[in-house]
Amino acid sequence: MVLTETDDIKKKLLFKIAYSLSIFTVAYNIIEGLVSTYFGFVDDTLTLFGFGVDSFIEAISAIGIAYMILQIKRNAYNTKSRFEKTALRITGYSFYILSAGLLSFKEGRECFEKAKSDKPCTCGCNKNY
Repeated sequence: MVLTETDDIKKKLLFKIAYSLSIFTVAYNIIEGLVSTYFGFVDDTLTLFGFGVDSFIEAISAIGIAYMILQIKRNAYNTKSRFEKTALRITGYSFYILSAGLLSFKEGRECFEKAKSDKPCTCGCNKNY
């Protein structure tokens, strides 16, 4: 397939748009994460706090996508770089850590609430407050 000059211009424009969107996504997710984690912490809202942490994970993923777009633009269509593989692993493991952290926070909070109400804890820690 032979690319014409018009096709080349369209291709460059599409890469520019894709890269710009990925950078916007990184910036937006960082701001969203800062705001959400702040208000989740201040208001003691686990859901909002977790949403903020998720936004940071999505920012890491978007950084990997931005890098991938640059790699494709450089004609490295079939190769995944070490950086890209690392970013994908970090993103995946971060979601596992987020899930475990939210579950443990929920359990710890349940124990704390039971301690304030003079009821036995049912979270598995076998403590009677």
